[in-house]
Amino acid sequence: MTRNEFMTALRKRLSHLPAEEQDAALKYYEEYFDEAESEEEAARQLGSPDAIADRILADYGAGSAARKGQKEGRSPWFYVAIVLLCILFSPVLLGVGAAALAAALTIAAAFLVVVVGILGGFLAASLALLALFLVFLCASFPAFAGFAPAGAILLGLALVCGGLGVLCGIFTGYLCYWTGLLMKKIFTAGRRKKGAEAK
Repeated sequence: MTRNEFMTALRKRLSHLPAEEQDAALKYYEEYFDEAESEEEAARQLGSPDAIADRILADYGAGSAARKGQKEGRSPWFYVAIVLLCILFSPVLLGVGAAALAAALTIAAAFLVVVVGILGGFLAASLALLALFLVFLCASFPAFAGFAPAGAILLGLALVCGGLGVLCGIFTGYLCYWTGLLMKKIFTAGRRKKGAEAK
């Protein structure tokens, strides 16, 4: 096969390549023929133009696929920019997160203070009334000996304080029970919502 036949066949097979790629490949084989002593010997050493074209096309296909992958992938500078933005805005993000946490803790603490304050107030009132019951009851016995109407008044006051103390204690117990139910509903509603979102 002569140089002209070889190069014509190779050019025909590489016609689908872009002009730059085609020229680079053909230039290499032109130089190979220029350095060879005989055109026929060079063509025999190179082999079939079809086989050479197949290799060049395969290499070009792999190279273009790699270039395409590089174009589609994100640049390393993109990730560097993301990291820098996170570092720069971390005080803002941490501030917002800390403010949200502080607000949540403040609401929880206020709720706890109100509940404990109300329950503690009723419990203290119940204990105070029961203490007054004991004081008036103990004071009524000597009062009966000295002046019976005073003893009767003190005994009446003792019974009133005792009754109110028992009622206040019962109400405090129910209040604790209702608060417990309310807390349970709040927590179970949150769990149900999470379970529904997971499904």
